[in-house]
Amino acid sequence: MKLLVIILAATGAAFVPEAFFDEDGVRVLVIFLGLLASSILPTISLTIGNMVSQGRTPFGITELHHELESAVRRLISTFGSIALAVGYSIVFLMRDRLIMVEGELYGICYEVILSSVAQALLAALLVIVFFQIAHVPTILLRSLSIKREIAIEEARLRLDETAPKLVDIKASFPTSSEFGKRVKTPLS
Repeated sequence: MKLLVIILAATGAAFVPEAFFDEDGVRVLVIFLGLLASSILPTISLTIGNMVSQGRTPFGITELHHELESAVRRLISTFGSIALAVGYSIVFLMRDRLIMVEGELYGICYEVILSSVAQALLAALLVIVFFQIAHVPTILLRSLSIKREIAIEEARLRLDETAPKLVDIKASFPTSSEFGKRVKTPLS
């Protein structure tokens, strides 16, 4: 499904007039992608910060490590995709200076064909970036869930440490040896 969306976006962008991808629009796009990229690094730090051992078994720590490692890999991949899209956008802005080919193919100037291919590639990269960015909220929500689990485990441990033991409670309320004994009453 994602591949179909990428292909459709690239195909559509190839047929959009060149004026649609003007310098100002691409510059705004680069700024937007830069803002997205700048949010990825703190998210990685937040995710790594969830790797704590308090209240966890060795199996739980290993499971947590695998989950957080997967999230960090996805975030790094997203960061790389954004960096690639920013780099390509900058090259895209210089396409008029880079594409200096004369000639025609089926009556269409090579410059127009190469420019359409460049637009299609930019659109494909952007769709890939947005598909990857869509995972960031899920990662953040999972980080929140992990923090909650850790906090609950820490609270349980503290409660176990501070709660009085049954022996201590019984010692606080001593009973006499006569307590609970059956007594004969005149009616019985």
